[in-house]
Amino acid sequence: MRRSVELCDKFDYCSGKAYRFFIKYSYYDNKLVIDYCISTYRHFYEIYFDSLKHAQQVMEEFRDELIWYFTEFKERMD
Repeated sequence: MRRSVELCDKFDYCSGKAYRFFIKYSYYDNKLVIDYCISTYRHFYEIYFDSLKHAQQVMEEFRDELIWYFTEFKERMD
């Protein structure tokens, strides 16, 4: 999240005009993926980037941490 703030311009969620890129994990392919959306919605816990380049940069910088988060981190206590 910190890197998104450092790298990216502020989003105008009301305009719906700009692409927002985000990092997700494919459990089927076992790999990190960058996707995008154009929407006036903001998703809970989603970290957005203003360009594909910024999303790729962060994905490379934090590859190991992201893979851990998506594959090993437990959000629930049960």
